[in-house]
Amino acid sequence: MSWSKMLAVSIVVLSVFGIATMDFALAADKEQWNGTGITTVWEQIEVGEGHVVGIMKSKQIYINKATGEKHSSVSIGIMEINPKMKQISGHGYGISFYKDGSNTLRTWEGKAVGQGHMKGTWTVVGGAGKWEKATGGGTWESFAVAPQHSYYEVEGEVNPGQ
Repeated sequence: MSWSKMLAVSIVVLSVFGIATMDFALAADKEQWNGTGITTVWEQIEVGEGHVVGIMKSKQIYINKATGEKHSSVSIGIMEINPKMKQISGHGYGISFYKDGSNTLRTWEGKAVGQGHMKGTWTVVGGAGKWEKATGGGTWESFAVAPQHSYYEVEGEVNPGQ
């Protein structure tokens, strides 16, 4: 894959990292939701031999597949792009915002598994309101649909904690 294609793929896929935790009806039940997002910030630094480190910010909207509930999310992360090895990976943090004013904070990590296609995991590391002591995690998958726009499929569970 050419450098320009790697860069285009990475920018499109960057918004994947808004993987969000949901407000689950039953604690510890696996839930699924779909979402869409856009990369709003992308800064990159070439570190040599074509390798690039990028810093990104993205915003998303998610819909719970079972309940239809919607919530927003913001994600910030670091992407590592190695065009010689055709590898893209990333990690960072995200926060999801709910209608009742509560939120969940998570870490995420993932890697490219094909052109415009990434997979990874997320872990809840805290929150506010009813999610102040939340725990949980799951998996995510993203698909590039246009420059800086992605579609997401996410599965996981969140426990409110005690």
